[in-house]
Amino acid sequence: MTQQLLRTAHRAIRDRDFDMAKRIYKEIRTEQGDSVDPDVLLRFAYCAEQTGDYEQAVAAYRDVMHNYRQNGEQGEEDAIFKVLQRMQKFSEARQIAVDSYADAPTPKKTTDSQIIRAEEMVDPKEFQPQSTQIMRRRIQMKAMSVSEVMAYLMQVGSKRMLETGEQLCAQGAPSTHLWLLYQGELKVWMAGYDEADKLSATADKPCFVGEIGFFTKQSRAATLIAAKKTSVIELSAKQVNQLCKKYPKLRNGLGLIFRERIFECYLARHAVFERMNDIARKQLSIAFTHKRYPAGKLLIQAGQEHDGMYLVQSGCLLLLEPKSKDVEINAENYKDNALVSSMSPGDIIHLGGLLRGYKGEYQVVTATTVDVLHLSVHAFEPFKKNRPWIIQAILQHSRKPASQQVLHPDDSFMWKMDRHVDLDQEQLRTLETTLSSLNVKDTDQSQPS
Repeated sequence: MTQQLLRTAHRAIRDRDFDMAKRIYKEIRTEQGDSVDPDVLLRFAYCAEQTGDYEQAVAAYRDVMHNYRQNGEQGEEDAIFKVLQRMQKFSEARQIAVDSYADAPTPKKTTDSQIIRAEEMVDPKEFQPQSTQIMRRRIQMKAMSVSEVMAYLMQVGSKRMLETGEQLCAQGAPSTHLWLLYQGELKVWMAGYDEADKLSATADKPCFVGEIGFFTKQSRAATLIAAKKTSVIELSAKQVNQLCKKYPKLRNGLGLIFRERIFECYLARHAVFERMNDIARKQLSIAFTHKRYPAGKLLIQAGQEHDGMYLVQSGCLLLLEPKSKDVEINAENYKDNALVSSMSPGDIIHLGGLLRGYKGEYQVVTATTVDVLHLSVHAFEPFKKNRPWIIQAILQHSRKPASQQVLHPDDSFMWKMDRHVDLDQEQLRTLETTLSSLNVKDTDQSQPS
């Protein structure tokens, strides 16, 4: 029930229906009781700000502060305290403005946005370690923005029209294409869910479709059917990968999209990281580095210290342990040892590697060519500060037997993702001209700026 409510609330925020979103988050708070998720409180507070209900926003932020204080998260507590201080100043300024207009002979109509700006209430930089701010700026200098990636791909792909009831893809099918929905609506059917979800978009706010399969190379997680006449831009995965080889800024832009829109949702579905607020998780996702290894690579040796943890983006890893403690595992004899588990996209392994001196009693080998995201001890240092609970959580997990070392996410992470992209007026004008005559374009002739 909670997951369905979260999906509905996410759609409401996407459509800027903050009243509905606030009501839904209030219902989730009631359902969760004393164990309410801090992310739910933060989103409720944000929606309360947007609707002008500052008293409820302040109360929710205070609840979040209390939650952080109980968990020993001093950094997040201090950041929320600064938000509350700023909100109080703006609230007082708002009241002065309202009073002054009430006394004036010809009052002017003043909107909340003129008195208090939402982006000034919650400054994400309050949560960001300086090192990740610098890292993100470096990545951005070498990458297309999200809107630039969307606008470019829409120009080099081919237009496909779907009639009502026509299927775009089937659950379990290979992920051979990436789509950009810009007109119409798709029904999303997944096994285990009683009702379909919906994806809709417009030309000025298109959305990615099939991006999880594109990034992870896994089979389709859902069946997509046109709810009405629908238009998408279609690109083959091969086509996009060829473009990424030619244009590093496009490759890096897609990498940022994966980190900030998909990867953060993966982290949120793991017990150790779900306690971090979503802003901090997004910053943590930037601290990971991408690595690719061939099949048969001995990634982690049993009984040896190995720096950092890994999250699988694509491919498969194997977790092995010796059949006998008297036999040392090495690159030559690892096939003779017991297979404990396999790891697929979204799985985390070697969490204990974030602690200096940790030596796991297992071995990790690549079963296929894999893309992984690696978080080093050094990159994780800023996130340990003022979070003593996270060290304890990692210690508890790393003491478990090898069979319990792999962290698997549940499929609900997909519904937290933001697939939509806002295009500016110049990009929209260019696309309107392109879409009116778009068929199949030669990608070699289209170069990103």
